[in-house]
Amino acid sequence: MCCSDKKFGCKASYADTFIFSVLVLAILNISISAGILVNITSLLYSVMLRITFIISIIIWMVTIREDILNMLVAVMIIWQLIIVLIYEAVSFDSFYHICTWPCVFASSYSLARRGKIKQNVVAYIIITLIVSTLLVYNYRNGSKNDIYYVYYSLLLLPFILETKKKALKIFLEIWIASIIVYSYKRTGMVLLVIGITTYYLTDMLETKGKKERVKKIAIIILASILVCYTISNYASDWVVFRRFQRLSQDGGSGRIELWNACIQYIQTEPMINLVIGNGYKGVDKIIPKYAGAHNDFLEIIIDYGIIGVINLLLFLIYVCKKILLAFKIRYKKIAPLISEASMCMALSFSSFLLWQSFLSTIAALYIGYKIGDIQKTYESYIENKGITSEM
Repeated sequence: MCCSDKKFGCKASYADTFIFSVLVLAILNISISAGILVNITSLLYSVMLRITFIISIIIWMVTIREDILNMLVAVMIIWQLIIVLIYEAVSFDSFYHICTWPCVFASSYSLARRGKIKQNVVAYIIITLIVSTLLVYNYRNGSKNDIYYVYYSLLLLPFILETKKKALKIFLEIWIASIIVYSYKRTGMVLLVIGITTYYLTDMLETKGKKERVKKIAIIILASILVCYTISNYASDWVVFRRFQRLSQDGGSGRIELWNACIQYIQTEPMINLVIGNGYKGVDKIIPKYAGAHNDFLEIIIDYGIIGVINLLLFLIYVCKKILLAFKIRYKKIAPLISEASMCMALSFSSFLLWQSFLSTIAALYIGYKIGDIQKTYESYIENKGITSEM
């Protein structure tokens, strides 16, 4: 990623350091979970965490007044920090999780408006998939590693879908699918289906030419028939399939019970708490039996109240507005963005994403860049059309 705008005051190397730090941070996080040279990787992770944190905040603060999106990010961050201060002292943990992913998003967005990512990310993707494979392998062989971090590889799917080399793209897609299936993560498998389905459906709608579109429709139908046939005839003995069969018995690994507990608390909590929330990790304080709400929106309303949810919704609405704008201007390669956005929304409703900055930095880096590139393309579009932007 590069930038040449003097007003922005950013050199190409600065932007490259930003994207490098975000991707390497993800690799180190998975490596720790996979048990790879834990002492060394933990030290490197601690250093890279602070580098990513500082760079993203600097870029965001420099560009904060230049766009409504950056202002929405500012409102969201400031409100959450105020609530944390009301209930407790701000720790690095809370400050990091509150600030990092929104700042990475805003920074990636701002950089994309001034240049494109020229750094090849394939090497990062391959390293991430290798480490994720080790993580799953160790987990399946009795290690107590946190398999949650396997979602890193899944959120890299749109980067792969941007790859121009078809053979490499198919190979990496199969690799990701194998990692997710072997992890036995039901949510991961659902997200994988959502991500690939939304990508190919959107890509089909973007396809010009009747013959090419019919060809893609036929491939999607044949693939769907093959999957359904395989599941109906062979999947009954698969461990993965049996995990889905137990879904009604275990309540989604306790999620339904947890969500009901969160909803009951919201219905009975004092009005002041409903409006401003209960502070960082509020669910852990109120329902100690669980670690987080496993639903970003329930978590945020309990942590930061109705005002916190409104701030988040305004931000998401603005992002959705930019995605709709992409269709209007016939922006190329919208399909990978739709894929990532769909997976993020599904993950937010079923687990953690926006509530903390582990996984969300990868999604923020990609979606922020794409939204910024859409805005840049739109500005060129209206300049060529000779009309005034109201966006």
